[in-house]
Amino acid sequence: MSSSSNSLFSWNFASCADPTCTDLYQNDISLPTNCTPISGSFLRESNSVTCTCTDSGGLSDTFIFTLTVETANTPPVITCPAPVTVFSLANNVGNTASWADPTCTDLEQDDITLTTSCNPMSGSFFSGVQSNTVTCTCTDNDGLSDTCVFSVTVEISSLANNVGNTASWADPTCTDSEQNDITLAINCNPMSGSFFSGVQSNSVTCTCTDNGGLSDTCVFTVTVEIIAGNIPPVITCPAPVTVSSSGNNGGNTASWSDPTCTDLEQDDITLTTSCNPVSGSFFSGVQSNTVTCTCTDNDGLSDTCVFSVTVESRESFLFFVILV
Repeated sequence: MSSSSNSLFSWNFASCADPTCTDLYQNDISLPTNCTPISGSFLRESNSVTCTCTDSGGLSDTFIFTLTVETANTPPVITCPAPVTVFSLANNVGNTASWADPTCTDLEQDDITLTTSCNPMSGSFFSGVQSNTVTCTCTDNDGLSDTCVFSVTVEISSLANNVGNTASWADPTCTDSEQNDITLAINCNPMSGSFFSGVQSNSVTCTCTDNGGLSDTCVFTVTVEIIAGNIPPVITCPAPVTVSSSGNNGGNTASWSDPTCTDLEQDDITLTTSCNPVSGSFFSGVQSNTVTCTCTDNDGLSDTCVFSVTVESRESFLFFVILV
């Protein structure tokens, strides 16, 4: 940048040193330079800096430039949701778990887009009966990120969330060699119909006492077992079907293989599969049609899939065959 007095200023931005000043007629003279504000000043936002260079003859040159202080980007801050607990489905295979998105904040909210992701993601299936770790990350548009973790615990599921259940039994039998004139008293502790808490094995003690005060005791167990929830079946539809229309493009019938349907409780569950429309139905016109198939187990849980049946015009179909 040149001036009327043939002086030249330059500012060392890396070290914020004073500008340099040169003069065509004073090669051996050190030219004093002054800037306002001076180098090293504390500045905010956009600032105008004025620098002046004066030679020994009192001639001077002034240069003005702008120093802009930009705020450095700070990483975002992520906060994970609270730990999640779910009860396992049948046979302790696990269960799905969902949660609210983590919260993510950044000091530069106005112009920063924050991306939040979790691994595994919400709605994932967690196998077994155990504690699992979920890691969530929040990233800003400069690539700065923050990470948090929380736990998803799959617990054993039983009747009414493991509170237990009642149990009843027939009275024990009690015999005595002096049966004719003896009244036998039988008592069990706990008694039949009692509530047994938790998921565990419990001991019941029964005592038979004759009228002479003699007694006999027996012990048996009442076990409260897990009653697991049923798992929905999983259905897989056949591949899309394409048929050519009959004369005058009025449509045509279409058939397909039955969908496949599987369930983790195959031994004692009858699976019912149905499609609407059914295979072999007539599809009118020249168009794409949707077929919906459903698989239902004997507890009423179901899964659904869809596939397409496309009726093409006869002319297009024939033309395609000829090209092939």
